[in-house]
Amino acid sequence: MPKPQFKTGKRFEAIDLHWLGGKSVFSALAPRGLKLVARFLKRSTHPPKTVLCWEGAVGDDRLFIVESGELEVLKKTSKKGARRIAILREGMTFGEMSLVGIAPRSATVRTLKKTITLSLSGKDLQKVYKKDSDTFLLFIMNLAREICRRLGRMNELVAEFNIRK
Repeated sequence: MPKPQFKTGKRFEAIDLHWLGGKSVFSALAPRGLKLVARFLKRSTHPPKTVLCWEGAVGDDRLFIVESGELEVLKKTSKKGARRIAILREGMTFGEMSLVGIAPRSATVRTLKKTITLSLSGKDLQKVYKKDSDTFLLFIMNLAREICRRLGRMNELVAEFNIRK
């Protein structure tokens, strides 16, 4: 079965809606809503060692979905510059806090090898809201759930760290 194809950005590119719908931030979106959001996704290819976002950057409200490749998440520390706190691979997302909270970037994200991302800007998310508020609401709820999952994992790590001290 051929992959559904939709216009994204300024070029015609195929987006596999089945793959996309299987990612947590897109789960439970109706096919119509998934197609709508996919219309606004921008696909980009990044060579190794490319920084996609810098910790502390403001005005960069963009959510990223890793289509392929591998990235590292770096967090500044008071002692050793920056430390790797996560590795991101195919299907994972980053930028939820910047998109929802309109907050400065909380970490730096850099590619480790050639990486292809799909991204959605806050401006385009507003267009989704204007066209289909139900899809917008479900998408925002999915983002909130993803942020909550990550916060829960961080709580576990902090508790484990405190036990070891």
